[in-house]
Amino acid sequence: QFLPWRTVIAWAFVFGSMAVWAVGYRHVLELDLLAVPLEAWLGLIYIVVFPTTIAYALNTWAVRRSSPVLVAAYTTLQPLVASALAWVLLGESIGWVELGSFSLLVAGLWQVSRT
Repeated sequence: QFLPWRTVIAWAFVFGSMAVWAVGYRHVLELDLLAVPLEAWLGLIYIVVFPTTIAYALNTWAVRRSSPVLVAAYTTLQPLVASALAWVLLGESIGWVELGSFSLLVAGLWQVSRT
């Protein structure tokens, strides 16, 4: 019997937050919350609401309509999409390392999709 998807995602967040907390707790404790600019808070809210929530909702939607393995394989495209958007919208540069990494991602996705 498989675990419910909500349980899996919840535990992924629990273990992920434990790892983040282990690395960054000192910085969090030293943070002066009142000194954080409004733009930073708005940016954080945006990241939580839109990219994170929408990405998980779309992944859940896709898992229900296809195979979890196929959805997991396609999530490897997220860095490619994020980098492309950063290049277009923010003027970030893309070098040979990024192009090589993207090529490996696409090759792995093609390999998984073939079988």
